[in-house]
Amino acid sequence: MKRKEFRELVPVEEARRIINSLQVRPEKESSALENAYGKILAEEIVTEINVPSFPRATMDGYAVRAEDTYACSETEPVKLKLLGNIPAGSDARFTVSTGEAVEIATGAPVPEGADAVVMVEYSSEENGTVLISRPVTEGENIMKAGSDILKGERVLRRGRKLGTREIGVLASIGKKKKFQYSGCLSG
Repeated sequence: MKRKEFRELVPVEEARRIINSLQVRPEKESSALENAYGKILAEEIVTEINVPSFPRATMDGYAVRAEDTYACSETEPVKLKLLGNIPAGSDARFTVSTGEAVEIATGAPVPEGADAVVMVEYSSEENGTVLISRPVTEGENIMKAGSDILKGERVLRRGRKLGTREIGVLASIGKKKKFQYSGCLSG
């Protein structure tokens, strides 16, 4: 294989003059998210929403008012009226009042009025009633809204190259076309 040789070199000062004379100005472009892979962000990305946008259950079980469970034990479970079921991905709406519970799946939105989730292992159902055998504290087994990404948080910096992770973050905060990237720096 023949070696390629460079025979015409310029002095460093001449090279700097040539580089400095170039007028490269990155253009800002907007694009659909699906076309953004490999682009360089031209702006800071600050989220305008919480991710998730709702408090969610971290365990399968029953959404309850914690105070309804304080007096229960394995030998004397508390009985709560079962209102229904909220599977993950559901938009079912319930309001939990004193003496009530809603069956809930991991990741499902916690219903209004509930402030804790009793793990399914500490409960049983019979005739439209749920029996709770272990007390819970307020906030137990619940992940707050914004626990992944908090509204107002900077999620990506200007100058960041967009890969699959960054595109996933943009999608999760609802950015589809509302961001700019530097067109000449894509790769």
